[in-house]
Amino acid sequence: MDRRVGWLILAIPITCFGAALLTFANFQRWYRADQRWVAHTLEVMLATEMLNRQLLEAEVNAQSYGLTLEQPYLDAYQAAIQELTVTQGQLLEQVRDNPTQYERLQRLGDLLVQSVALLDRQLLSLGPADAYEMTAEELFVWLSQATDTLTLTRNQLQEFAALEADYLRERQARLQARYRRSENSLYLLALIGLGAVGGAMVLFGRQEQELRSRSRQLELANEQLWRFAANASHELRAPLAAVLSNTQVGLMLLHSPVADPEEAAANRQQSLACFETVVATAKRMSGLVHDLLQLARAQGGSLNLIPTDLTALLQSWQGRVKRFLPEEPVWIQADVGLLRQALDNILRNAERYCRSEVTLTLTLHPLMITIADDGCGIPAEHLPYIFEPFYRVGSGDGFGLGLAIAKQVVEAHGGRISVSSSLHQGTVFRVILPRLG
Repeated sequence: MDRRVGWLILAIPITCFGAALLTFANFQRWYRADQRWVAHTLEVMLATEMLNRQLLEAEVNAQSYGLTLEQPYLDAYQAAIQELTVTQGQLLEQVRDNPTQYERLQRLGDLLVQSVALLDRQLLSLGPADAYEMTAEELFVWLSQATDTLTLTRNQLQEFAALEADYLRERQARLQARYRRSENSLYLLALIGLGAVGGAMVLFGRQEQELRSRSRQLELANEQLWRFAANASHELRAPLAAVLSNTQVGLMLLHSPVADPEEAAANRQQSLACFETVVATAKRMSGLVHDLLQLARAQGGSLNLIPTDLTALLQSWQGRVKRFLPEEPVWIQADVGLLRQALDNILRNAERYCRSEVTLTLTLHPLMITIADDGCGIPAEHLPYIFEPFYRVGSGDGFGLGLAIAKQVVEAHGGRISVSSSLHQGTVFRVILPRLG
């Protein structure tokens, strides 16, 4: 398995899981911060409402004392003023981090001080309880002395509370927006994670298929190698045995003590025939070695590619072939020697088995060489194996390497070769090659 693909398979879900954890951690941090802000705003709003209520209690108790001169109302007024002072100090501490609200609350504190001072002056303006006498008109004037300032103070408190309510709504909206964004991010990461798992499964499947394909290719290669070695050893064993036996017989005839001159001459003739057989066999073995080297070179892909005119290459073949070639040059990248050898192998086979003629055709779209003969044809059961090394149809004097070399050379040039045949009608070989440019 490709190591990079393996790392990719592992990295995708791990990355998605890490991103999900990071998103969740950030959401928790933002959520806690916004929750603190919301709770703080609620505390400020509650303190503001309490301050407004305490101011109202102070005003009501002050007016009740003025109307009745009863001591419980005065005590309640003084308690409300004390609570108001404490609440104002707590509220200032709560909004210290908000300069705008802090400044507004300080101005509000000045109004509170004025309101309390007016209420105190109202109470001090009253005489002793036993000497107190006030007409209805005087009572109305007394009650309305601090009304404007108290109303202004309450209005300022309501504006302050309204602004805090706006802050609360803004922070709640921000909290909801962040929650939705985080939720969407988690959903997206979940989808990506599922996609990554699916992608990982696909990659694993592809890798498994590739491993199976490579394993099958290795098995086929090993099988072909074993068959090649067996066939090669068989093809070499017989000529070597012939060389050895003929050499031994020839030497024995040469060195045998014969007194009769006629018999000695006959022995020399027989030994000469043996050595001629050795020479012929050695030449045949040399041809086999040459074919094996050509096959190895084609399989190894060590080609010397140069721009080649395919039309001229086909035109240069000297056999008895009827040609259908274009007039203009057709350029390809080719190892001229190997490609000529491959085409020679096909054309010589076609000439060997044809009854009347072989046709050689070059078409341009696609670039295809067609070699057809009108011979006896190849039985269908042999066609799947026709390009295997050492495979022969019937008995012949060749080694069965010609078509195997042709196939390897064509494929080394980036092309492909195929064959079709009909008994008693002939055989057609088709070679498709990539065109230059």
